[in-house]
Amino acid sequence: METLPVEELQLSRRRSLQDVMAHASKVYRFNPKKGRLHINEQIMFGPKLIATLEEAGIMSGTLIYVEYLNDANQWPSETTKQTPVDNQNKSLIVRHSAGLYNLGNTCYMNSAIQVIANIRLMHEYFVEHKLYMKQINFGAAMGNNGVFASAFASLMNSMWNPASATV
Repeated sequence: METLPVEELQLSRRRSLQDVMAHASKVYRFNPKKGRLHINEQIMFGPKLIATLEEAGIMSGTLIYVEYLNDANQWPSETTKQTPVDNQNKSLIVRHSAGLYNLGNTCYMNSAIQVIANIRLMHEYFVEHKLYMKQINFGAAMGNNGVFASAFASLMNSMWNPASATV
């Protein structure tokens, strides 16, 4: 699986989405006119970037992903990369998470966990880059010191362990 570059920013909510795009384009050396933002299942580009973070309803801690057109003028998230194992049968290498045991009436919960575990961005957040560790609020009076986030990350790591068939 291809890893994505990650940068954590702290911005005023009065900054525009265009500022976010300009910053990312400067850091990663891409043309901002060939980019778009993925925010809360929405794709934002062009005139929509004029809005401030506040106007767009973006809350603190929201993940914003920047994507740029590739050399073939395609969005990488809309193309699938196929890697043949051998030229004879053209079978594909597919990475996936391990299955979950049904502990008696946990099938619906297991389905939801499988969906979440197979979202590429969740995989990167909890397994590859471990960004959740930077965002745990240990000082929250009503918090649990990251116990839930750490337990979920542990589950995700177990599910993505190549040696695991079922967790």
